[in-house]
Amino acid sequence: MQPIIIKFLVTEGISGTEIHHRLLTVFKSETLSHSRVFEWCDRFHSRRQSVGGDDRAGVPYSAVTAVNMACVFWDSQWRALL
Repeated sequence: MQPIIIKFLVTEGISGTEIHHRLLTVFKSETLSHSRVFEWCDRFHSRRQSVGGDDRAGVPYSAVTAVNMACVFWDSQWRALL
């Protein structure tokens, strides 16, 4: 969500420092780091359109697997019995 807000504020001409300050006001401890906000600002200044993260080599797109789903299911069943 924060990259979407950053994109909007960059197109409004707001500085990276001001964007980070505004994000801190709203997201508090969940705010992206100052350097990460500036990375997104640079990307959008370079005419980037996507707000999704970049693919990283060797990193799976998702941690959802059949095994993980089964573990979550059985864990919830077990907790329901307690």
